[in-house]
Amino acid sequence: MSYPHAADHRIRRYTRGIAVFGAVLAVMTVGAAVLPSVERENSRQTQRPWVSESPVEAVREPGGSVWAASGSARIILPEELRNRPIELGYIEAGDDGIQAWLGDVRSLERAPEYLGNVWDTMPLPMAAYADSELWIVSKHAWRMEILPLDATELGSSASGTSDAVLVYVGGASTGTVSWSGEGLLFAVARTVGGYQSLAVSGDGDPDAGPTSGRASFEWTPSPFVVIEISAYNDIEWTIELDESTSHGEATPSPTLTPTPDATSDEATP
Repeated sequence: MSYPHAADHRIRRYTRGIAVFGAVLAVMTVGAAVLPSVERENSRQTQRPWVSESPVEAVREPGGSVWAASGSARIILPEELRNRPIELGYIEAGDDGIQAWLGDVRSLERAPEYLGNVWDTMPLPMAAYADSELWIVSKHAWRMEILPLDATELGSSASGTSDAVLVYVGGASTGTVSWSGEGLLFAVARTVGGYQSLAVSGDGDPDAGPTSGRASFEWTPSPFVVIEISAYNDIEWTIELDESTSHGEATPSPTLTPTPDATSDEATP
């Protein structure tokens, strides 16, 4: 005896089962394709937040000098922090992997320039120009303080035996850094082109013996340049600019308001 209704019922159950399995498999396949894509997009927005269609903007806290965000974000500088040397120092962060990048609000299609890592041990000095904006790249939440920097103005040369931050306003873009004695020396310029290494003594080897040397450099012509000298163990250093090849002073001139404390006895212009 045949049971056509029962057989038909089994066929319908089997067909529905195949359909459900196919739908689940399709969802799993799409999910497997979408998740890596989402992860790549999140990673890209973390590492290069300026490519995002809706970039996160850091929040300026009451009081005026502290900005905060939960990850990578843009800092829109207020007028009082533009066209002058400034320094960045973080107050709270999830790790030491915080990077600062310099953008230009007039050239949105131009990728920002790397400025350096921001450490909790010392502020990062930099040049903020009339149309500058900052990008902070971080996987974690952070709070950062941004302050005006009173730096020693550099003429054609300066020398010293300890750390120094100098600001140059003029047309020279080439020069030399020389050093002698024990210890290490790192000289860095921050320009419209971002971070530019000027000199490193002993290839940066802390175990190297007494050294002397000389390095020529060329930086990107800029309205003004902030130079950071990191000197260890009383190494003697001198920086000299080739003002004879100057192309004339760039404009506009930055706001420079040095205080008596800003000029160190260790850095002699």
